[in-house]
Amino acid sequence: MSLDRQIAPKIHVLDNITYLEPDVKIIKNTTFYSFVIPGSKVVQMDFVFKSGFLNQGQPLLANYAYNQVLSGTEKLTSTEINNALDSLGAYSSMKVAQNHSVLTVYCVEENLKGVLDIILPVIDEVNYPEDDLGIYKNTLLNNHKIKKTKTSFNARVTMNGLLYGTATEMGYAIQEKDYHAVSRGTIQKYHNEHVRIENCFIVLSSGNQDLAEEISHCFNAKPTTDAPILHKITHNSSEVMYKVVHVDNAVQSAVNVSKFMVSPDHPDFHKISFVNTVLGGYFGSRLMSNIREEKGLTYGIHSSVTINGDKGVFNISTEVKGDKHGETLVEIEKEIRKLQIESVSDKEMETVKNYTLGLITKNVSNPTHHNDRFINLMSKGLTYNHLYNYIKTINEITAKDVLDISNTYFKPSTLYKVVATNTH
Repeated sequence: MSLDRQIAPKIHVLDNITYLEPDVKIIKNTTFYSFVIPGSKVVQMDFVFKSGFLNQGQPLLANYAYNQVLSGTEKLTSTEINNALDSLGAYSSMKVAQNHSVLTVYCVEENLKGVLDIILPVIDEVNYPEDDLGIYKNTLLNNHKIKKTKTSFNARVTMNGLLYGTATEMGYAIQEKDYHAVSRGTIQKYHNEHVRIENCFIVLSSGNQDLAEEISHCFNAKPTTDAPILHKITHNSSEVMYKVVHVDNAVQSAVNVSKFMVSPDHPDFHKISFVNTVLGGYFGSRLMSNIREEKGLTYGIHSSVTINGDKGVFNISTEVKGDKHGETLVEIEKEIRKLQIESVSDKEMETVKNYTLGLITKNVSNPTHHNDRFINLMSKGLTYNHLYNYIKTINEITAKDVLDISNTYFKPSTLYKVVATNTH
């Protein structure tokens, strides 16, 4: 049978995507969420601690306490700890988020018990050696100084201040003095209260369905709850809707446009996400086609809708030629207004739907995403139904829905705008 290259293959609607959900077991007061990946010899193990940078007491405290958790004990130096993990082929990383922090460990299954024999005592006994803290502090401070020279960083920090209020943890702009203000004593106190095995749950991804039982003897935690604490984000939004920040010697100007949207459990949330994709959520979006392809003002422009506490947050960000930020803001508003008055064509609707469903399918089939997806849902108080509802919305949304959503939630007068530039 020969293929007719003149006829495109049929496109089938993806409506039966299934997410792998974890098995749950509570052993010795520790909760294990396990994903089984048939044939996998590699283990991804996430220690999910139920505290993050919200309500940390002072700026950067959680950052220091978690990112230096493997820095050394009375018995082992950081070099000895790292060498021991390296000898077992283990890799670790740390992420500090709003209401949780995650220590991720990768290794082959046969070495997991040896890795835990190293990591678990260190988590409990870390004493944050002064030398390691000093090196880490200097690294952070130098990175901060470099970021301060970048327009994208200044635009983002300024936008956070407008949205959340500069006196809140989400809107506060970290200062150089904050890096010096964190002491070894306050870090140790934070560790004793938060960075404990009894303050975390475990998410496993491996080829062994009995792995949780096989390593359970390593754990003996006190009874605790599972999910991170869902902090309500403070929104002391500014009355100032437009702000220009001067950045010396900047070649490019950064443009940031943002606003709060509805909560993730609102019936319009997924429709808003779809409209965002049409506007600026993929390479062929309206903003990319106009501001990059037609006008040549930028290498790239992107928009997103994320979840932050009990709110959705819409954001557009780009870096443009130094004096073109005004023209860029005009074109952004023009593209938004087009969505409010012109119906999206059937072809564009089909393109965006296929792109979005294809991206979901790619993520679902990636075994390394199971843990991250589950932790992300738990940290936001959501279930897998949130993801299934998104797929349902993509398949059912119409061009009329796009018009309605654009007019209801994307009014230009409600958008905060920040420009970081070296020009006037």
